[in-house]
Parts: sequence; C-alpha cells; structure tokens
Amino acid sequence: MSAELIARLEAATEGSAALDVHIELAIRGIARQEPRVPDYTTSLDAALTLWDTPDIGHDYPRRGINLFYAVLPGGKMAWNANAWELKDGSSVILRLGQADHRSRPISACIAALKARAA
Repeated sequence: MSAELIARLEAATEGSAALDVHIELAIRGIARQEPRVPDYTTSLDAALTLWDTPDIGHDYPRRGINLFYAVLPGGKMAWNANAWELKDGSSVILRLGQADHRSRPISACIAALKARAA
C-alpha cells in the first residue's frame, strides 16, 4: 500500500469520492466502472470490507477491525481502529494495522490498508 495514500487519509477532514478511487486503485490496480467504486471513506460498512473477509469453514471470525472512541494524548477525541488477524487459527491475535482519526470509516480504511501492507 502506498504510504502517500495513507498520509492523505490521515490528513483528510472528511471522506470523498476521490479518496475512494485512490483506495480502489491501491487494492485492485484499477477502479471499477460498474458498479461504482464503494464509498470506503464515508461508509463504515464499505470500509470494513477492505479487511474483513469471509472465511468459509470456520464458525468464528479469523480477522476483523475493532473500533473504539478514545481520548488521545492532548485530549483529542478520535476513533481508534485496530486491524487484527488470528495466527494459524489460535488465540494469538496479530495487530497488523492501527489508526486514529475523527472519522470512523477513514480510521477503518487506514487500519485496513496498513494491515494489507504488513
């Protein structure tokens, strides 16, 4: 994943169609024409699809994103997102991507993109 894209997301004050296209290009190499690019930066449901993939044959999630509203150092309020994955089906959780942003979808996007790059 592009460090430049993650930096743009961290600096964004709100989601946008332009950022959604850049995410789509980063993960797929091309932007879909039909149906249109998902609203990754404005829809939490769309943002979660960047990391939360179905794992057929298991009755528990093997990876996902946890979101918490947190007070950061200096009193800033933000959504903290952690992308995680179980290691070899055990209870060992690997935290692969972390982000803090005032927007839930953008925080989830950043964490997912960092996890995909890990």
